Amino acid sequence: MKTALKSALIRAVQLVARLSPRNGIRAAGVAARLTRPLDRGVPKERLAAAHPDLSPGALRNARAQIWSSFLRGEALEAVLASGGSARLYIAPNDRLAGLRGPIILASVHTGPLHALGPALGRLGADVLVLEHGVRQSRPGAKLLPVGDDELQRARIFHRAVTTLRAGGVVFMAIDGFHGSVIEVPMLGGTMPVARGAFALARITNTPILPLVARWRGISVEITCGDPIAPSSEEDAMARAMAGWLERYLRESPGEISLRTLELLRAPGESVAPRAAAPAHGHGEPSRSS
Repeated sequence: MKTALKSALIRAVQLVARLSPRNGIRAAGVAARLTRPLDRGVPKERLAAAHPDLSPGALRNARAQIWSSFLRGEALEAVLASGGSARLYIAPNDRLAGLRGPIILASVHTGPLHALGPALGRLGADVLVLEHGVRQSRPGAKLLPVGDDELQRARIFHRAVTTLRAGGVVFMAIDGFHGSVIEVPMLGGTMPVARGAFALARITNTPILPLVARWRGISVEITCGDPIAPSSEEDAMARAMAGWLERYLRESPGEISLRTLELLRAPGESVAPRAAAPAHGHGEPSRSS
C-alpha cells in the first residue's frame, strides 16, 4: 500500500475514533475489508515461513486479519490517547476478575496490547506494569517505564520484587529486550525472549500467567493460559511460556505480529539479536512500510 494512502487511512480511522469510539473501531474494520486487495504491512513470504502449512487462501485470510487488527488497534489507541475509556471494549474475563497476587502476568507485542492497561487497572490487587506497549496507567495500575541503563533497570527489578513479595501483580512483555535473553523454540525455529519475567519468578517463587489480547468485533478479548509454576530453571519456564504462545499462534495465525515474525530465526541462524520492530499494536514496523 502506498505510504500516503496508508497514512491517510490511519488518520481517518483515528479521527472517527476520537469523535465516536465505537464507530471508529467499526470504521477501522470496514476500512480493512475495503483495502484488503491492497498490499498490507506483513509480507506474505515471512508469514508463510512461520506457517508453512497454511493454504494460499488461509494465508490471505491471516494477512487480512493482521491488517484489520492493526487498524482497529490504531482506533483504540486514539481513543485512549484522547482520554477516552476502553471499559466498553474489553470483554469480561472471570479468570482475570478473580485474580489475586502475587502473580506475574507475561505477554507479547501482539494484538491490542495497549488495551490491557484499563483491564489491569481493574484487578483486585496492586499492579506494576513494566511495559512501554501498555498505555496510560489506571487506578490500581502503576506504569513504570523500563529503563535503558543498567542501574535504572536494577531499581525497576527491585521494585518488581518488592511488589510481588507484598502480594501484588507485575505485568511484563517477554519480547521487550532490556538485559539478557533466552532462546526458545518457536514455529519451527527459535525466538529470543527477555529473561526478566523468569528471573522474577525464580527469585520470588511466583507463578507466571501467560496472556494476550485479541479483537472480537469491536471488543477486546483477553486470552489466558495455564499458570507456569515457579522454578529454579529459568530456561524451563521460558520454554513453557513459548510453548503456550506457539500453540496459540498455530491455532490463530492471524494473531501473529510483525514484531514476532521479525524475531523468529530459522534453524541454524545466528542467535545475535535482531533489531525488534517498534510496538505498534500488531507489530506494523512503521506507517511508511
